[in-house]
Amino acid sequence: MSTEIEPEPMTQADGEPGTEPGPAAPVRERPLKKRRSRLKKFLLALLAAFLLLILLLLLFLWLILGRQEQIHDAITPRPADAKGQTFLLIGTDRRSLVQTTGKNAEAEAFEPGAQRSDMLMLFHITDDRSRVYGVSIPRDTWIDIPGHGKAKVNAAYSFGGAKLAVQTVQELTGVHIDHLAVVDWTGFQQLTDTLGGVDVFIPKTTTDLYRKVQWTQGFHHLNGSQALMYVGQRAGLPNGDFDRIKRQQNFLRQISAKTLASRNVTKPKLLKDLLDQFVSNVSVDDKLDPIEMFKLAWSLRGFDTQYMSFFTVPNQGTGRAGDQSIVVYDQKRADQMWKLFKDEDYAKMQKRFGELELGGSVS
Repeated sequence: MSTEIEPEPMTQADGEPGTEPGPAAPVRERPLKKRRSRLKKFLLALLAAFLLLILLLLLFLWLILGRQEQIHDAITPRPADAKGQTFLLIGTDRRSLVQTTGKNAEAEAFEPGAQRSDMLMLFHITDDRSRVYGVSIPRDTWIDIPGHGKAKVNAAYSFGGAKLAVQTVQELTGVHIDHLAVVDWTGFQQLTDTLGGVDVFIPKTTTDLYRKVQWTQGFHHLNGSQALMYVGQRAGLPNGDFDRIKRQQNFLRQISAKTLASRNVTKPKLLKDLLDQFVSNVSVDDKLDPIEMFKLAWSLRGFDTQYMSFFTVPNQGTGRAGDQSIVVYDQKRADQMWKLFKDEDYAKMQKRFGELELGGSVS
């Protein structure tokens, strides 16, 4: 028994019986077009998502940092051979009833003769972000201030504000300053409080006779007002202002460890809070825009503060200039240090000048 198989229905492409078949149907053309179309849509969607992310990031930075308090015309163009990033950190002793630095400021940061620089430090971040080191310049260091002759270095800010302070330090050191950060006493207190305070260890009981405060041996958790007393003490410390510099450096190390922890920098909400706290209390130069600030914070995420070191510029101890007690600047040795500073040669800096260890009598 045989079964007949019905022929397939004839299509137009098969032609009429007895004629030559037409060209073969483009079997692969439509799937190829579909694949190309899907790839194009995917790439367009990816580009749109990337642009949206950039816009959201810019909006985020503008909302948080757009009102930052900026100091204009203080920073000079960066030399082509400059390495890393160098900040000039200034703490002013402005005795004002209201805050004068940061976007929370209610008064001008600079008023001629109303304040001096209570803290002055060049703070360097290496190109590869492997090292951070600071060099403190004692506020009583006797030097030339452009246009004003010989005076203590802290008078530069009193004479001409941040711009003259930057010019003075650049001419003194030969180090180009990329950025500037200025904080007054009120801003310092507020910044410390918003960070939840700072822990320090005091290995030996000391008494601040000016402020009538005793610091007992052991660990202390400092709020803003306590931290201000801690970094401001001179009386009762064996080496006076030199020991006070150690305290300032120790405090900065603790603040840095707290703010640069990966858990803070890599989480948008925490990063937002950190940046907002900073710009609320600290005034910066007009070159340190929100994007630069974000990039710098991100590049330092998780930085281990064991690679953060501090020095004090070489000096010949204290002396007298008329009726003033001064710190005598050691020009020859200081020039050697500043060259190593610019060259990012930390190993030689440490070997020749010795890191200021924080385990001494006043840390």
